[in-house]
Amino acid sequence: QGYPTLGSILYRATCLSSIYQKDAVKSIADTYIKVPVGDFKMLDWGSIDDLIEIGYQTGLKELTPLAEKMAKSGMIEMRGA
Repeated sequence: QGYPTLGSILYRATCLSSIYQKDAVKSIADTYIKVPVGDFKMLDWGSIDDLIEIGYQTGLKELTPLAEKMAKSGMIEMRGA
């Protein structure tokens, strides 16, 4: 697998505080979506199309039931449904 790059190490170091604050954010957010990107390396630009598709599919899966519930209660109007 090899060693992480210096850029990857620096990026992760700058994100440490946000990792620890994740639970606090989740507790106040209306919706929290965890996109399964653990199999990708940091700054893996060659996989951008795969990452976009994973994000899109995850968003659809997680947000469609919420949107349907909101539409049923009259909070929003569903387009294309």
